[in-house]
Amino acid sequence: MQSFPDLNKLYDEGTSSESRCREWFARFKSGDTSLEDIPGRDRTIDSDYQALLATVEGDESLATRMLSDNFNVDHSTIVRRLKKFGKVWKLAGWVPHKLSDNNKTERVRSFTDFPPRNGGVRVCNY
Repeated sequence: MQSFPDLNKLYDEGTSSESRCREWFARFKSGDTSLEDIPGRDRTIDSDYQALLATVEGDESLATRMLSDNFNVDHSTIVRRLKKFGKVWKLAGWVPHKLSDNNKTERVRSFTDFPPRNGGVRVCNY
């Protein structure tokens, strides 16, 4: 596309991609001179990150299919967003992939509170 470098230079580098320019030229060529975006092309979940995170933290048992229905987006979009938030599915709930300091402390405390099952006898002698 010969116009792309000129448009990119005119409106600053990185303002638009070549594929986006091709889309607009195809629309204009077909007679659609409207400058409005095509409905349904926006990513509603992009503006709703915090709502998704709040929903998952409010009810960690919600499956990705339920979330995709609630937010009216594709299932794979929900999976990508939850992964980006650092959430993983464990035992029927979404949990943080990385443990907080509080989680780590709780793990150590629960481990040290219980006596060993073998009465302190070494099981494996090297």
